[in-house]
Amino acid sequence: MSGKANASKRTANIRRMEIIHGLKDCIVERGYGETSIRDIARRVGTSPGSIHYHFRTKEEILLALLQDLVAIEDERFRSLISSNSPPKVKMDFFIDSYLSPDVGAEVSDMASLIHIAALAATRTELRVAYQRAVNHRVEVLNEIIIDVMHWLGRSTARSREISTAILATIDGHYQFFVSAPQLFERRQSAFIVKTMAMGLILRQKTVISSPRFLAIDQDESIFGP
Repeated sequence: MSGKANASKRTANIRRMEIIHGLKDCIVERGYGETSIRDIARRVGTSPGSIHYHFRTKEEILLALLQDLVAIEDERFRSLISSNSPPKVKMDFFIDSYLSPDVGAEVSDMASLIHIAALAATRTELRVAYQRAVNHRVEVLNEIIIDVMHWLGRSTARSREISTAILATIDGHYQFFVSAPQLFERRQSAFIVKTMAMGLILRQKTVISSPRFLAIDQDESIFGP
């Protein structure tokens, strides 16, 4: 591909991202249903025809927004860990990457995900994409939870249930952060979910006597934020 073609592709990708973020801004301000292609074009500073050059429909932009939000989630988490991070640290960082006021999700991203989840109930293509995104989040967390369970000598039989419960709790906190922010301070919220995660793991059957588990009574920092 020539340099001119590469430059044209980069320009097109930049415009696509501007359109996607324009829809996100409109969703936060007025909701998806009240947003038109013309509104998005006005937000981005382009014409409706330019929007349609990159996306056939408004829902196609919404699907692209969901993909972008999932990619941002992955990037946030991966930026916090290294390959040799201990299992408990990986779990804490995973939760921080969603809830921490320092490194967690932007409120606008939370609001967009909440809105997309609600819309997915009545839109088949969006529902399939949203379920795929949720399954991806569960798989990533489940690998971490299994490592923590091995680290603590616990049975992994219910790891996926625990992973799903943790993510459901995170999504519930998103609802509060967006709609009733006075109910939870974000740092405290992250601490609560970490403590809940450890509590669920430690309730599982012991399969190996782990010195880490035996030391928990003397080291309460294992539950720390």
